[in-house]
Amino acid sequence: MKTATLTLRVQPELKSSVEEILSSFGITLSEAITMYLNMIRQTRGIPFRIEQSRLSEHTLEAVREGYALSANPNGGYSTMESLKAALLADD
Repeated sequence: MKTATLTLRVQPELKSSVEEILSSFGITLSEAITMYLNMIRQTRGIPFRIEQSRLSEHTLEAVREGYALSANPNGGYSTMESLKAALLADD
């Protein structure tokens, strides 16, 4: 017998798109949340992996370049003009 009530705040677009997906399975949002809660109880944890998003190789390269520049005090740009020239130069 269901007697507990949950109140959730989510973005309206998220709720609408999820309800559309769930309806294609014949499942209501309430039923899906109940399924989720049952899986948490059954697995005694979150029933899916939670990971930090991975950075792209381009971003990692920029981070490494930043570390290298900060580690070498003579390897940076001495003026704003030299920095701009390097940024505008074709590689």
